[in-house]
Amino acid sequence: MIPLLTKSFPGKIHETLPILNVKIPELSFTLFLWIILLIALIWLYKSIKSMQKDKPKDYLAKKININIKSKIGNLRKKHTDRESYRDGLHDLSIVLRNYMVESTGVAFEQMTSEEMKAYLDNPKTIEFFKNLTRYQYGKEFPEKEEFLKMYEEAGTLIKSNTINKLKKGAK
Repeated sequence: MIPLLTKSFPGKIHETLPILNVKIPELSFTLFLWIILLIALIWLYKSIKSMQKDKPKDYLAKKININIKSKIGNLRKKHTDRESYRDGLHDLSIVLRNYMVESTGVAFEQMTSEEMKAYLDNPKTIEFFKNLTRYQYGKEFPEKEEFLKMYEEAGTLIKSNTINKLKKGAK
């Protein structure tokens, strides 16, 4: 052994120091582990609870006009004057879906027309959104007559108040 490590003090030759009993006290170590476990469980509980809460939806920030008919009329005039029929149908879809979200609370703006079937009760509304999607994303641009027809159908659905009728138990 190295003599410096085995000697106690310079005046006492070859006397060794007693080895210190350096043990982590088992009680405090166990207590420390329990505290860490408790903190981890609290964090896990809070993170699960926060995931279960409803997140604020993007559509809540985008409030639409209560008077949906005038909004649709303005869109119709704007896109008829510009002859931008496909853009007009996209805008019509956005306005109608936002209206449906506001009146039902179901996030229709994120659904396809096929997904909307599970929620909507009126077959005319389902067929309307299928046609609207076909005109919006079809290979050919919609003609003026098709554009006006879709706006007329939208007005009819709103007037009859069937656009936001849900199936029973669908919320």
